[in-house]
Amino acid sequence: MEIKTETDLNFMITNKIRESTILDFKDPKALDDNDGIAKIISSMANSDGGTIIYGLCDDNKNQAP
Repeated sequence: MEIKTETDLNFMITNKIRESTILDFKDPKALDDNDGIAKIISSMANSDGGTIIYGLCDDNKNQAP
């Protein structure tokens, strides 16, 4: 799924689109940790690539926003 607009984000939330190897949700507090950011980006880049969304947290149970 290509994410370009707020409508796309709302669709993800409403439909509980789950994290995957190409989609990762991160708490906005994660931006305070430069080493953590580097690890997240590096791991995504070393796999299939994908999208990291900062400010949209997963629910820690179903990996959905």
